[in-house]
Amino acid sequence: TGADMTFTTLTLPAVSTSAATSITTDSATLNGYLTSLGTATTVDVFFEYGTTTSYGSRTAAQAMTAAGVFSLNFTGLSPGTVYHFRAKADGGAHGIATGAGMTFTMRTMSPMVGTSPATSVTSNAATLNGYLTSLGTAITVNVSFEYGTTTGYGSTATAQVMTAPGVFSINLTGLSPGTTYHFRAKA
Repeated sequence: TGADMTFTTLTLPAVSTSAATSITTDSATLNGYLTSLGTATTVDVFFEYGTTTSYGSRTAAQAMTAAGVFSLNFTGLSPGTVYHFRAKADGGAHGIATGAGMTFTMRTMSPMVGTSPATSVTSNAATLNGYLTSLGTAITVNVSFEYGTTTGYGSTATAQVMTAPGVFSINLTGLSPGTTYHFRAKA
């Protein structure tokens, strides 16, 4: 008989996916945790990501020699988009581990609006003026005015739909003579 020999099977690395943080309109920080290197001495960690659970893209790998937290600040993302991602650990010949899939939603940019002075003021009417400086991430924006005899306003003019930045106005009638009105544009 031959001499007794032994071998030890390889142990896969272990990794978990943590929630994304610092989410803005175009960037997010992806987070993961390498819980074990398995039998590897160095493990490359990275994230797979995409707009579906097929992912389709991956980040650059970071080499780790000990268990611990890893993260990547990721930029160039699309506002308002839902992204799927998961952490992965590649131990080379020692195997590959995949964390659970998670999602995050990019923030949207709010529209930006300004208020201009009222014009064509008479005893019972006025034209309220405003300008839409940005649609934010929206394709269309409803613009209107809030108005009233206090800064609590109390009334809202009929909304108008805008598809591009620009000026807008509305003619108010039926106002009380000699009364001070407060107003502001709203988008």
